[in-house]
Amino acid sequence: MSQESNKKAVDGLNELIEKNYDAEKGYKEAVTDVENHELKDFFTKSVQQRYEFGHELKAEIAKLGGTPEKGSSVTGTLHRIWINLKAMVTTHDVAAVINECERGEEAAIADYEKILKMDEMPMDAKTVIHKHLQQIRSSLEHLEELKKRFATA
Repeated sequence: MSQESNKKAVDGLNELIEKNYDAEKGYKEAVTDVENHELKDFFTKSVQQRYEFGHELKAEIAKLGGTPEKGSSVTGTLHRIWINLKAMVTTHDVAAVINECERGEEAAIADYEKILKMDEMPMDAKTVIHKHLQQIRSSLEHLEELKKRFATA
């Protein structure tokens, strides 16, 4: 793999790490915004999942000789602020929190699909990315189920 291809792959993986930091922080916010134990459990597990995703992506960057970046994206910071404000304004409206988490998962799917299509991405990294993508899709489906259940409760 050329040095330029390697750099593009590392940049793509760093972008996913950034998005996972954002999701992890967003789910931490969501945990504090709901009182329902089932939702708290789902959001807590999602925090741990995204933490683990970040570490798996860091390992792929290390294989490529790159350096993982730290911090979160501007859009991620805005996303967390929106969750917090929305929850405060709607007095911890469960549907609003779930809707915002769904929006975050849909954005994550789009980000992962974009990086997965990169020609420069090595097969080992694509395998990790694909695994994460499947788990994020599963989380989105679970959020959709929770939303239906809480809408009829």
